[in-house]
Parts: sequence; C-alpha cells; structure tokens
Amino acid sequence: FLSVAVLAAAVAAAVGLWVAQGQTSGGIAAAENNIYQKVRTTGVIRCGYFEEPPFTMTDPKTGQRSGIAVDVIEAIAAHNGLKVDWAEQIVFGTFLTDLANQRYDAVCGSVFTIPRGQGEVDYTAPYAIAKMNAYVKAEATGWGDAATNKARLKLPTTTFAVVDGEAGTLMKRNFFPAAKEYALPQNGSVSELLLSVATGKADVTLVLESVFAEYNKHNPGVLVPLSSPSYQFPIGFATKVGEHDFRQFLDVNLRTLAISGELQEIFERYPNQVAGVYRPNY
Repeated sequence: FLSVAVLAAAVAAAVGLWVAQGQTSGGIAAAENNIYQKVRTTGVIRCGYFEEPPFTMTDPKTGQRSGIAVDVIEAIAAHNGLKVDWAEQIVFGTFLTDLANQRYDAVCGSVFTIPRGQGEVDYTAPYAIAKMNAYVKAEATGWGDAATNKARLKLPTTTFAVVDGEAGTLMKRNFFPAAKEYALPQNGSVSELLLSVATGKADVTLVLESVFAEYNKHNPGVLVPLSSPSYQFPIGFATKVGEHDFRQFLDVNLRTLAISGELQEIFERYPNQVAGVYRPNY
C-alpha cells in the first residue's frame, strides 16, 4: 500500500488538476453559492449522518463516533487540511430537502445510490457495496423458497416495517407496493425496523445484513433472514444536486483512498462488523 504521505500528495495533485480544469472551463461560483468553495474557505465539511453499523456508530457513553463512513470522511478531511463537523443526525424523510437547504454539506453515511426522484440528490462514487435482506421472526411460518416468499411479500395481508425515505422502504414500495406498512416516525432508526418485526408489529423488514448482524449479537435467534429476496447496492455519500465541484472533490478522494489501499485498511479496523459489506473494485 502507498504511504500516507504519498496518498496525501496524490490527492493534492489530483484535486489541484481538477480545480485547474474547472477554472479553465468557466471558474468556480461565488463561495456563498458553491459548497466546495465554502468548505475550502471555512476549512470544515459539515456532515449529516445517521446510525447504521458498520458505517456510522456512536458510543453512547463517550459520544465518540466510529465506523467505515466516519473514517473515510475523516481521512478525506485530514488529507486536505480540513476538519469534519458532525452537524446533525438526519431525518430520513426530510434529508433531501435538508441537503437542498444546506443544513449540512453532505450526508456522510451509508447512502444507497438508488433512484429517489429525478433531480433530488447527487451521489458520490461508492466506497462500499452492501447486501440487504428481508428478515422475519424465527418462528414465523409460511415462508420458503424464492417464489413462495415473493408471492407472500406481495400480499396486502403482509406488513412491512418502514421508515419514510430509508432505502429498504424505497425497495418495498417499488417491488411490493400492495403490502401494508407499519411506519416508524421519520426519526426512527434502522435498528427499530428489526425491533418492530420482533415485537409482532410487522411481519418483515428490509435492512442491511450488517445491521441485522449487530442486532443479532444482542438478540440471538429472534429473527432470521429469508433466503430471498436479497439485494446488493453501492454505498456512497450524498450531496445537493448541482454541487459538481464538491461532489467531484469527494469522488477524487474516494477513488484515491481505494486505489492507495487506505480504504482496505479502514475496512480492516472493523473485522467483526462488516457482514455483507464489501469494498468496490476500482
């Protein structure tokens, strides 16, 4: 792997080349209308975030944050002489509007790069690939092979636990629109989706395998994954639509972390928490 010094030099050179190209093609907008310029002026990346292991986790005793997403954005900031301000925990149902209103510069978490409506959000290059499964109570009956599960998930008598704006909810509404929904509040967490199934408020929910693995450590045998459906998604950060300078700045740095081997080093810090999470191949 490249040394940190070589990595920093590579990032600086790549970003410098990109900025020079951008200036040649028309320059950078005024700082108040350009998040990248604002970040460079203030020296701070303001991050919205949400709790989802192994990407973003907060120690309840110390308040210390850790996780793949945390380490990735902190590394990007460090290599560019910047700091990270963990501005606020996002609300899934409003984060697109909050990004548009610049409540934070980016969502620095495990954002699924899936369609959310034309012109609503821009995604960075992925720094991870994550697997999502459907989970039911261990004693639940009537589930089986892929065809059986698909048919039951489509029934209006089946209830999904959902949080508006969360990726699993978008998948449910796309593939299983007739099924009922047990909706958590907009500030509900992904771990609460599993709890809703465990307590019988819903029959099934869609969450990351890594989220279930963390839940299962503390509640072994309560829930089980269905053999089907199962999905894999690229994971990146989210930015306001049209902030091409800032998004490209993040893209250059994300790819440099991956190519240099530093991204692999970050993954290796969480050996027991990366179930169903993989590094992208650049």
